[in-house]
Amino acid sequence: MIAMGRGKQHIAPATPDSRRRNPWRIITAALGAALAASLAGVIVLHVLHHALRNTSVQQSSLNGGFAAPPRLVRVAPPNASFAWLLGRNGELFRQGIEMVLQEQHAPTREDLLAGSAPSPRVCWVVGRHGTVLLTTDASNWRLLTAPTSADLVRVDSTAAATATVTAADGARWSTHDAGVTWQKVSS
Repeated sequence: MIAMGRGKQHIAPATPDSRRRNPWRIITAALGAALAASLAGVIVLHVLHHALRNTSVQQSSLNGGFAAPPRLVRVAPPNASFAWLLGRNGELFRQGIEMVLQEQHAPTREDLLAGSAPSPRVCWVVGRHGTVLLTTDASNWRLLTAPTSADLVRVDSTAAATATVTAADGARWSTHDAGVTWQKVSS
């Protein structure tokens, strides 16, 4: 509030009444809050972008058991301009170079824990309670019969028909016919 008197300007402190009456103060506060939220969103997206670009297939263990799944696990095929992102409750996305997420239908609601993509069209995914998924066209996923009902924490694949899955206890199984049959791998 500015008071004029005998040729001098005096700036008086704002009173609660003057704050309420000044709509510009309210608008400025609202714009400031919106800008802060917008900048926070940009920062979060920037951090997420770099975190996803700089990680490969993530698997972790805690005291011999599998820890809670990370929010999203990134699985990138070699020489591809995209990656699959796996998550809790069957979350499955395809992420292009422009960082846009396209949701894909996963035929399960189990947590997805790890993946292996030997080519841009083929990806194997494993998860809780013996979940095994496979795509051979980069978009349509099949739920395969698993060799166990234990949590599967790792998958290694070299082709659409060949994969080895690892359970949380270290037990391993291999398939050479896209999951129709599984053979236990001796340690």
